[in-house]
Amino acid sequence: MKIFLTGIIAGLAIGYLTAPRSGKESRSQLSRAIDEQTKGVKSQWNKAMAQEKETVENLKSQANNLANKDVGQIEQAVKT
Repeated sequence: MKIFLTGIIAGLAIGYLTAPRSGKESRSQLSRAIDEQTKGVKSQWNKAMAQEKETVENLKSQANNLANKDVGQIEQAVKT
Protein backbone atom coordinates (compact mmCIF):
# COMPACT_ATOMS: atom_id res chain seq x y z
CA MET A 1 0.00 0.00 0.00
CA LYS A 2 2.88 2.33 0.80
CA ILE A 3 4.40 1.79 -2.66
CA PHE A 4 1.00 2.40 -4.26
CA LEU A 5 0.55 5.71 -2.42
CA THR A 6 4.10 6.76 -3.27
CA GLY A 7 3.32 6.07 -6.93
CA ILE A 8 0.16 8.14 -6.80
CA ILE A 9 1.95 11.07 -5.19
CA ALA A 10 4.87 10.82 -7.64
CA GLY A 11 2.45 10.73 -10.59
CA LEU A 12 0.55 13.74 -9.31
CA ALA A 13 3.78 15.64 -8.71
CA ILE A 14 5.12 14.94 -12.20
CA GLY A 15 1.80 15.83 -13.78
CA TYR A 16 1.48 19.10 -11.93
CA LEU A 17 5.08 20.10 -12.35
CA THR A 18 5.01 19.55 -16.12
CA ALA A 19 1.66 21.29 -16.60
CA PRO A 20 1.64 24.69 -18.32
CA ARG A 21 1.13 26.76 -15.17
CA SER A 22 3.25 29.10 -13.17
CA GLY A 23 5.38 27.57 -10.45
CA LYS A 24 3.25 29.11 -7.73
CA GLU A 25 0.02 27.75 -9.23
CA SER A 26 1.56 24.31 -9.73
CA ARG A 27 2.84 24.14 -6.16
CA SER A 28 -0.50 25.28 -4.81
CA GLN A 29 -2.41 22.70 -6.83
CA LEU A 30 0.09 19.98 -5.90
CA SER A 31 -0.26 20.89 -2.24
CA ARG A 32 -4.06 20.69 -2.44
CA ALA A 33 -3.92 17.33 -4.23
CA ILE A 34 -1.54 15.88 -1.64
CA ASP A 35 -3.73 17.17 1.18
CA GLU A 36 -6.78 15.50 -0.38
CA GLN A 37 -4.92 12.21 -0.81
CA THR A 38 -3.62 12.39 2.75
CA LYS A 39 -7.12 12.94 4.12
CA GLY A 40 -8.39 9.97 2.12
CA VAL A 41 -5.62 7.72 3.39
CA LYS A 42 -6.15 8.85 6.98
CA SER A 43 -9.87 8.17 6.67
CA GLN A 44 -9.26 4.68 5.31
CA TRP A 45 -6.67 4.03 8.03
CA ASN A 46 -9.09 5.10 10.77
CA LYS A 47 -11.84 2.88 9.35
CA ALA A 48 -9.48 -0.09 9.16
CA MET A 49 -8.28 0.47 12.72
CA ALA A 50 -11.86 0.66 13.99
CA GLN A 51 -12.71 -2.59 12.22
CA GLU A 52 -9.59 -4.26 13.64
CA LYS A 53 -10.46 -3.11 17.14
CA GLU A 54 -13.99 -4.47 16.78
CA THR A 55 -12.66 -7.78 15.47
CA VAL A 56 -10.23 -8.11 18.38
CA GLU A 57 -12.99 -7.40 20.88
CA ASN A 58 -15.23 -10.00 19.24
CA LEU A 59 -12.44 -12.57 19.33
CA LYS A 60 -11.78 -11.83 23.01
CA SER A 61 -15.45 -12.26 23.79
CA GLN A 62 -15.65 -15.55 21.91
CA ALA A 63 -12.49 -16.83 23.61
CA ASN A 64 -13.90 -15.94 27.04
CA ASN A 65 -17.21 -17.65 26.22
CA LEU A 66 -15.40 -20.81 25.12
CA ALA A 67 -13.16 -20.77 28.17
CA ASN A 68 -16.12 -20.36 30.51
CA LYS A 69 -17.97 -23.16 28.74
CA ASP A 70 -14.96 -25.47 29.07
CA VAL A 71 -14.57 -24.63 32.76
CA GLY A 72 -18.24 -25.43 33.32
CA GLN A 73 -17.90 -28.77 31.56
CA ILE A 74 -14.80 -29.64 33.57
CA GLU A 75 -16.54 -28.76 36.83
CA GLN A 76 -19.49 -30.98 35.91
CA ALA A 77 -17.16 -33.84 34.97
CA VAL A 78 -15.34 -33.55 38.29
CA LYS A 79 -18.61 -33.58 40.27
CA THR A 80 -19.81 -36.79 38.63
